[in-house]
Amino acid sequence: MTQEQPNQTSKLPPALAMDAPHILVVDDDERLRKLLQRYLSENGYRVTMAGTAAEAESRLRSLTFDLLVL
Repeated sequence: MTQEQPNQTSKLPPALAMDAPHILVVDDDERLRKLLQRYLSENGYRVTMAGTAAEAESRLRSLTFDLLVL
């Protein structure tokens, strides 16, 4: 009986794929933003962060997002 070797490409983080859902995280707490960024990125999402409403508005005008987390 032979064992199949796992596909090496499956070990790449899904967040590297350009078709991954894109999430904008807006929060004035930098530690919370970084925590959410790490968690979401590790689970296959592309993440952009903003620390203020003005930053969020700027990002919303220049990029397309699938979800906004406030």
